[in-house]
Amino acid sequence: MKNKIPYIIILGIILILAIAYGVKSYMAGSAGGNVVIKPTGETKSFVVTAKKFSFTPGQITVNRGDNVKLSLTSADVIHGFKLDSYDISKTLNPGETVTAEFFADKPGTFQFRCTIPCGEGHLEMTGSLIVL
Repeated sequence: MKNKIPYIIILGIILILAIAYGVKSYMAGSAGGNVVIKPTGETKSFVVTAKKFSFTPGQITVNRGDNVKLSLTSADVIHGFKLDSYDISKTLNPGETVTAEFFADKPGTFQFRCTIPCGEGHLEMTGSLIVL
């Protein structure tokens, strides 16, 4: 009986490690870690206008899997548009349209903001992208 105890302990440790690894793999998959999101085939287009000290629209809602096309313009002075979560950074010159396109593969609410100081309300010049 004494000789079997070390083997039982070793088997118990192996079993615990196997269960822990399986749980970790399962959680990564369910949290989107290894899940492949397929495009829906839909392109959602939005015209976003920057003007001291706001973006119009200030909230953009799309579905996960959508292709998103933003046509960005400034109505007054030079502004910036930054959406960190989708690696988008654009400079918006007055009267010009700049396009940003991306695949909405991450669900959540993501903030976009002006990156070029444009006056006293600059820090409040934000908006949100909601991916359902």
